[in-house]
Amino acid sequence: MWYHFGMKKMKVSVHGTTGKLGTLIVKELKKSKSFDYAGPVKREEPVPICDVVIDVSSPEGTRSLLKRLSGEKLVVGTTGDLPMKELKSYSRNNTVLLVSNFAVGIHMFKEIISVLLKEIPDQWEVSLSETHHKNKKDSPSGTAKKLAKEIDKKYKGKLSIKSIREGKVVGRHVLTLNSKKESLEIIHDVKDRNVFAVGALNFVQMAMNKKRGLFEI
Repeated sequence: MWYHFGMKKMKVSVHGTTGKLGTLIVKELKKSKSFDYAGPVKREEPVPICDVVIDVSSPEGTRSLLKRLSGEKLVVGTTGDLPMKELKSYSRNNTVLLVSNFAVGIHMFKEIISVLLKEIPDQWEVSLSETHHKNKKDSPSGTAKKLAKEIDKKYKGKLSIKSIREGKVVGRHVLTLNSKKESLEIIHDVKDRNVFAVGALNFVQMAMNKKRGLFEI
């Protein structure tokens, strides 16, 4: 899933620049020919003049940010217990993208799942596992929950999710389908954290192309 950039350079600010992902996104913005980095959204301070804000903070940070926005498009890469009531309220007049995972490959993973669900017999068993670094707070991951929502359309309550927190694993999601005589496994494994930063800028472009509303991706 790649988005082509137009001629206008959009101004983008980042909320959560002190985190690993926020730091990488800022680096990508600074070397980008399609965007101008408008600076960080600092804690409890006004939002810099910009077209889009990328939020990669925390659920509490997202809640605080929403109180300070004034019409900017918002791309939320934060996972966990998000303030959905406030996000829905802001989206009534503005564009909000909720992106569970910025990696391009994970969206290909989702498309593969949607095709598989049409073909796999009902009696096959399905399981999903996700592995992340030991410091990741939410469990299961936001991506796993998103994938599970898609899978549950067919397997309704039969899906089990295994969450593993170990070492420095960036992100690994494995879908396993089993029958008595066959098994099928699909794996998405992130090898370089920078794919999230590159992907974030693609979703900024997507936000610019959408009108007001809440879009969960």
